[in-house]
Amino acid sequence: YKNAEVQTKRLLAQGKSQQDIDKLELKDDVLVRANGIPTYFAADIAYHRNKLETRKFDTAVDIWGADHHGHVARMQGALDAVGVGGDRLKVILMQLVRLTRDGEVVRMSKRTGKAITLVDLLEDIPIDAVRFLFNMREPGSQMEFDLDLAVEQSSQNPVYYCQYAHARICSIFKKLASEGIEPRDCTDEELKILKEDEEKELIRQSLLKCGLNNIARAKSPVDALVVTGDITNYADEPSLARFYEIIGEYSPVPVIPVAGNHDIGHAGDRDVTTISREEAMANFIRYRNGYMGRSDEVNYFSTEINGFKLIILGDEVIDGGHWDGISMSEEQLEFLDRELADGTKDGKPVFVFCHWPMKAINGEDTMYPESGIDPDEFDVKGIMEKYENVFYISGHMHAGIRAKSAADMFGLSCAEQVNGVTYINLPTYGIVNMFGIPDPGMGAQLEVYENEVVFRPRSFITNKWITSAEYHFELV
Repeated sequence: YKNAEVQTKRLLAQGKSQQDIDKLELKDDVLVRANGIPTYFAADIAYHRNKLETRKFDTAVDIWGADHHGHVARMQGALDAVGVGGDRLKVILMQLVRLTRDGEVVRMSKRTGKAITLVDLLEDIPIDAVRFLFNMREPGSQMEFDLDLAVEQSSQNPVYYCQYAHARICSIFKKLASEGIEPRDCTDEELKILKEDEEKELIRQSLLKCGLNNIARAKSPVDALVVTGDITNYADEPSLARFYEIIGEYSPVPVIPVAGNHDIGHAGDRDVTTISREEAMANFIRYRNGYMGRSDEVNYFSTEINGFKLIILGDEVIDGGHWDGISMSEEQLEFLDRELADGTKDGKPVFVFCHWPMKAINGEDTMYPESGIDPDEFDVKGIMEKYENVFYISGHMHAGIRAKSAADMFGLSCAEQVNGVTYINLPTYGIVNMFGIPDPGMGAQLEVYENEVVFRPRSFITNKWITSAEYHFELV
């Protein structure tokens, strides 16, 4: 089986460079031994071909031990080679679980036959506790299962804590029923009572956690999450710290934060902070550097995800900066030009992220006039138009998801192409959306294929896809 040849073609199609592929030192695999007996690999290929081609399953989902991670790519490549399609095989890699009792590790060994099966575990631990504790971790993450904690009746045991909370809630409902009171959903008028910043902040934090948990449960792999600004309301450091605390604990993928005007320009608003905009920008860069392991001194940079370049632009607070707008240096514009030239040289799409939309695009002139980047002041638009397959993704306008019909009738678009550049404007994830579908928890999934990029908006709370605002953009 010509594994090296098949794998090279597959990796090139995914955007990998030949130089990166050479580093993998790919080798061909043996399917039939010299004595005529097939290898395990041949049997695996036959099984998956039978399942997907003969038995007509759409997708095969395998659960493998993490020590078999190197086998995933060659199995998918083999399915490509036999014409089944390697992308129809999804592999979940499970890490081994370490059991502890009385603070000591319970030693196990496959070699000596000393192991504890799940059936054995269920003899000592209730099934609901096992389900809960295992589902608290991603399959690919290391897990330590404390046998003592799993049966402990205290707030230290998350299973017991949830069961206790459930019992209390049931008790409340029972008491209400005895008094003839039937629980109901809050009305819009009642929700409007929640006006305090602290109340809204709790809602936003809850929405963020729900969205990250939603991504963690996604059936298709998510490579990264980009947040296009306004992470804080008034550039206050406690809110910034809390954001990174939440994503550090809940996000299953790398997060790329982009600074918005609330993160810098609103420093000092409502006496929440007493810092300057320059200090707010420095705080934002410092926290982002710490999370991403970077050492940037400026509010712009580039990174790569799966071989595709992402360019992050930001406010530089020139001459005191602006409350609502952006200021950009010539150095940042030159940086954009260089990065676009480098990222598009092989025909790949490049994604530029900036909090501010472009003037008179995506309905900026209707929804939020004078809020976008003016090409006469900072020619970001002109620089991007020099290159092919450039995507510009923004936020800022507090606009919900706009269906294609809204774009046709009113010019209020989530996505549109102007002079060869694709402009995408994202909704506010929090609770301040206007126009279109204003629900909180809205965002979008950007899918990159060999010949097109797909923009698919959805709710990261209800998991509902907004098909009326889905766009497909062909790559040049």
